[in-house]
Amino acid sequence: MDRDQEQAIQELRELGARVDIDGRGPEGTAIAVNLDRSLATDDVLPLLNRLKQLRWLILSQTRVTDKVMDVLRAHPEIKRLNISATSVTDKGLRMLKYSDSLEELYLGSPITDKGMKHLKNLHKLRVLALEESIVTDDGLRSLPSLEKLEMLFLSANQVSTNSVRWLKQLTALQTINLLGHRNSPDDPALKLLKAALPRARIEW
Repeated sequence: MDRDQEQAIQELRELGARVDIDGRGPEGTAIAVNLDRSLATDDVLPLLNRLKQLRWLILSQTRVTDKVMDVLRAHPEIKRLNISATSVTDKGLRMLKYSDSLEELYLGSPITDKGMKHLKNLHKLRVLALEESIVTDDGLRSLPSLEKLEMLFLSANQVSTNSVRWLKQLTALQTINLLGHRNSPDDPALKLLKAALPRARIEW
């Protein structure tokens, strides 16, 4: 590992980041940066851009904004991105066009139906968390293009009889996790969803 990258990692750790380095993978060294609940702001972007082979990036519960999403331009190899409980908005999701390797994505409350259109080309995405977003069942119409999606996290109010038309097209879906107390086995939307996706496990 070169000196510049070592220094960047040290500075990230001083901000409260957990940085894991794994050199055993078939694709070479992979770096995971977890800044959850840290003091990170958009000023962390230059440090992240100095890393090589950044595969996992967790920015949840930090003060980052749309600006930090430029990290995807420098690191299209990122496989897992968590921006829940941040100030990243629909505008920041435009940078997902660089994320052809993304497999897991966790979104936060500023994200609306408008931002969902930026997910359409994430063809390797396997896990998507929307339960903290304000995406409605109308925004879920962008999901059918995610043909490899296996796990989906939604809040209870995001599932209706209307949204089932989009969810039933996710043929690779294995698990739908519904967070909230509105749903019950007798909920009409849940009955319709179970009938449409009989092989998917529905949890809440």
